[in-house]
Amino acid sequence: MYLASIRANCFFAMVISRHGRAWRRWAIAFIRLFREFTRLSFGTKRRVWQLSEQHDARLFRGYICITYGEDYVMARVSEKVILVTGAARGMGAAHARLLIAEGARVVVTDILDADGGALAAELGNAALYVHQDVSEPKSWATAVAAAESTFGALHGLVNNAGVASMAPIEQFPLDQWNRTLAVNLTGVFLGIQAALPAIRRAGGGSIVNVSSVEGLRGSPGLHAYVASKFGVRGVTKSAALEGAAFGVRVNSVHPGLVTTAMSEGLDPALFPIPLGRAAQPLEVSQAVAFLLSDESSYMTGAEIVLDGGLTIGVPHKCAALEHMFS
Repeated sequence: MYLASIRANCFFAMVISRHGRAWRRWAIAFIRLFREFTRLSFGTKRRVWQLSEQHDARLFRGYICITYGEDYVMARVSEKVILVTGAARGMGAAHARLLIAEGARVVVTDILDADGGALAAELGNAALYVHQDVSEPKSWATAVAAAESTFGALHGLVNNAGVASMAPIEQFPLDQWNRTLAVNLTGVFLGIQAALPAIRRAGGGSIVNVSSVEGLRGSPGLHAYVASKFGVRGVTKSAALEGAAFGVRVNSVHPGLVTTAMSEGLDPALFPIPLGRAAQPLEVSQAVAFLLSDESSYMTGAEIVLDGGLTIGVPHKCAALEHMFS
């Protein structure tokens, strides 16, 4: 059912005469109505049509596009092949779903085979599930080879897989420290190493590394997680400097509190988030899709922070905002 809203426009894939103003008005009204229907029915608003004042309707790759006199491709990552790690559930699954909706073909990887396989089956022929331990170089070689053999190329990578553990620094177990860095940091390093030659063969592309607000500031108890996410932030910039020569952009996203299984049990009210809530996974996915798309063609080595304003102020105890200046 998820793909129905992506392809259902084929039901009205028609050519509308430039000379029939009434027909163009009818088509625009119909498209707006259908877009609202898909938003309500499938739970997410898809950026499908560019609506213009000129109401110029054109048939483009099977889609009706309403443009400002220029041809626009409906989907931001149309025909791109993207590998997403840790994609069986949570934020990774949200990334995969949105990328499929935006026209990509997606290689879903994880160690959770049942969940990953179910997601790929849900997403249809545009998705492929591959078992992958991101801390193992051979596993990376297998995943990249699967992307190229199945879909013909690799244009993008989302280094999303991550783990976290918490303990006071004096009692922090060494095995947890090593495991966290192996997945969160070494996994990103290995991913860049494995994907860069393939993306270069495809003529260039984009790598998105999922860091965190803990890659911008400290957090008690999350010592390995903080170290790994600061490391992701740093290797993003050094890799961007090298990748630029080959047309490969490398950027990082830094989510704050996101509503996923990893944050289950955390009360957003405990955090000084100016917007007053946790993010939904799709809100992070929108930034990921932007960085994978050609819309971000002049961005590399950059950071996008998605934290509801959590890191923009100096936290302190004070009166409620409405009483602060009275």
